[in-house]
Amino acid sequence: MSPASNPRAQLLVVDDQHENLHLLIEILRDEFSLLAATSGSQALQLAHALPRPDLILLDIKMPEMDGYAVLAQLRASAETRDIPVIFVTALADLADEARGFQLGVSDYIGKPVNPLLLKQRIRTQLELRRYRQDPPRPASAEPQGTVPPLLLLVDDQPENLHLLIEQLKQDYRLLVARNGAEALAQLEAGLDTGQAPDLVLLDVLMPEMDGFAVCRRIKAGPWAHIPVIFISVVEATEDKVKSFAAGAADYVTKPFEIDEVRARIRTHLELSRLRLQLQRQVDRRTQMLEQSSARFQQLFEDSPVAMVLMSPEGVNLAQNRRFERLFGYPQGEISHLDDWWRLAYPDPDYRAEVQACWQEQIGQAALHEGELSGGEFRVACRDGQARLIRMSAMILNDGVLTSFIDVTEQRAAEAEIRQLNAHLEQRVAERTAELQAINRELDSFAYAISHDLRAPLRAISGFATQLQEKHAGQLPPSGQDLLTRIGQAGTRMGQLIEALLQLSRHSRGPLHPRLLDLSALAREQLAELAEQQPQRQVELQIQPGLQVWADPQLFGSVLANLLDNAWKYSARNPQARIRIYLRAEADDEHWICIEDNGVGFDMDQADDLYQPFQRLHPRDEFPGIGIGLATVRRIIQRHGGHLQAWSQPGQGSRFCFQLPPRPTDEG
Repeated sequence: MSPASNPRAQLLVVDDQHENLHLLIEILRDEFSLLAATSGSQALQLAHALPRPDLILLDIKMPEMDGYAVLAQLRASAETRDIPVIFVTALADLADEARGFQLGVSDYIGKPVNPLLLKQRIRTQLELRRYRQDPPRPASAEPQGTVPPLLLLVDDQPENLHLLIEQLKQDYRLLVARNGAEALAQLEAGLDTGQAPDLVLLDVLMPEMDGFAVCRRIKAGPWAHIPVIFISVVEATEDKVKSFAAGAADYVTKPFEIDEVRARIRTHLELSRLRLQLQRQVDRRTQMLEQSSARFQQLFEDSPVAMVLMSPEGVNLAQNRRFERLFGYPQGEISHLDDWWRLAYPDPDYRAEVQACWQEQIGQAALHEGELSGGEFRVACRDGQARLIRMSAMILNDGVLTSFIDVTEQRAAEAEIRQLNAHLEQRVAERTAELQAINRELDSFAYAISHDLRAPLRAISGFATQLQEKHAGQLPPSGQDLLTRIGQAGTRMGQLIEALLQLSRHSRGPLHPRLLDLSALAREQLAELAEQQPQRQVELQIQPGLQVWADPQLFGSVLANLLDNAWKYSARNPQARIRIYLRAEADDEHWICIEDNGVGFDMDQADDLYQPFQRLHPRDEFPGIGIGLATVRRIIQRHGGHLQAWSQPGQGSRFCFQLPPRPTDEG
């Protein structure tokens, strides 16, 4: 694609003479988009406006601000310094050309303008700018330009060769040929040694074989990529036309300004180098594409997944071996998509349903990422079996690649698992109902036993009291001691019965949860404990704002039991401390903890904590009947929560619980 093709390059043409502007516009309007300016200040304004021009044709001799001043300002601005500028001028002084090249002009063309030469220079600069903006990436093994480029100088006049050699030898390696045959021989030798010239400077008028014939031979041979610049005294337009028709890259008229020659050489060397890098990049990518295509073909054939590639017109371009093994259809039987629909879905109604679904997904895939999961369909195989197939596809440039996975056995296994799960869930539900019924019976039994035991216990306690009050004096000391023990045992038995009733009550009845201010409730209960033992000095640390969603009555019992234990088991510490706070775990879980610095307990005995009537400390050291923590755990479990304990003898204990936002009644 040429630089002037879609979209067309935009040129800014600057000349203070309207007839010159009109002439340039007429020459260029068919190939380029054009902007025009008649002064230097207007040119600078247009050059900075968006979209900026791709190239500027600039006259030198203008009033107020000449072309040199405009060029200097363009090169001084970061926004315009990379825009190519070609001087179009009637100035013939070689010093003027040298000044322009020193300021950074890209090229010169003299008036009167040669249209062919003008367009060629413009195309060269536009192509070079495009490469500079998006340079091809050189391969790592390519030389990095440390060796000067090699030029072939071809001229039959020794004085011309001598002049070029003297001017160019500091910057380039040089080869010399005095006629066309010698030049072609130098090129042939370069093929053998790997030292082909990078550019050819070629005279036109030479005996036996003129420059046009040499250029045609170069462009027809293996050196076609080497740029050729004609240097000749011939100025006729038809000769310049012949030079470009022969394949020349540029044309310089003698006598020449050496800075102009150097500028043309630099331009075409860079352009040639970039073109060569681009061609190598294209070659590498073509090779990679061919290798990738070969790998794809191998993967396609050896894939364990059945696949077929259909063209946009529905022609079967390829199907792999797995496809034929799965369905039994050779490619000859499915030469077109219509054959697949007919064979794979013999039922017309089902076929229409599958086709409609598939076409809808093809349309959706074309609008999005080009991939579609077609779904699962029953496919009739060649042997008469029906298989459940999951189909998916990818839209490619040359068609649709469809994959087929047999999920018949998988879906059968899943159905069997679902049936087993349903049966298992039914059994679990039945066993759960049985366990719930047993638990209700146990609770009812405990409640009934506890209730029925009260009557005889009251009788025993009552008779013992009457005996103590009326007949204690008639008993010896040993009898009075026995009577006292009977009273204490009755009291103890009453406490046990009450504990059983309390545990039973906490396991029965519905929950009535609401949002509780746990911090306020803890302060109230600790205040009551302090009133009962005003002589104790206990440091209380209660984090404000602790809230839970729980049944007020039941959770009041939870807090009462945990705080009573903390108060009781820290009594021996003169610097007792009870702390209530929110604890954040690493897994973003939060627990409410009640912590004391009391006597603690051995964690090896932690499993006994929650068993009714189990105690870890002697009764004569710490009063209690061992029902409190069993009650706490039962209530927290009913709320759908969890309870954890940590302790160490002599270091205190910490009990933490966690409740869901809204508990459910499990019992």
